Amino acid sequence: MPRRSIALLATLGITAAALALPSLFRKRGNTRDADGDDDFYERQVTPSWAPPGWAFPVAWGLNTLALAAATQHLAFRQNHPRRSELLAYLAVHFALYATFSRVYFDERSPVLAATWTAADFAVCHLAFYRALGVSGPVAGAFVPVNLWLTVALPLSLYQAAANEDPIFGDAGIEVGEIVAGALGVAPVS
Repeated sequence: MPRRSIALLATLGITAAALALPSLFRKRGNTRDADGDDDFYERQVTPSWAPPGWAFPVAWGLNTLALAAATQHLAFRQNHPRRSELLAYLAVHFALYATFSRVYFDERSPVLAATWTAADFAVCHLAFYRALGVSGPVAGAFVPVNLWLTVALPLSLYQAAANEDPIFGDAGIEVGEIVAGALGVAPVS
């Protein structure tokens, strides 16, 4: 089989595995489904510029495909100068991605969701800058997710500041307001 075909199949396999990964971390016996998740998101106080619920799976499908291509690119390049480091960033990203639905949709915690989003923002942006000088394809693969996370981070901080959190209660709103204010994101009054 030609090398390109193997690379394409590897990328599609990594994408499929990464998209399925979050289901492994959802609460067992959870009777909520995608419609319940959509309803939860729609009930959250969000800014006027928040993307509609349907945009999230589309964006994350594209983001995951791009990052799977980066993973595949690094997996086949044993002599890449930052291979181990960039694969570690990808592993941390995929771990955050895989557990996000658990903290946001199962636990209903806007504060934990904001924490996960901030961590993913930091990891993906750092990976982009670390790849930039040594690997155009890997750096380029981080562009879509970084653009998305640049919108998602202030959105998640806004939600943490505007919505009650079953884990952190009113303290979650106060923490969300402090963090959002520090980053220049206007919380709900």
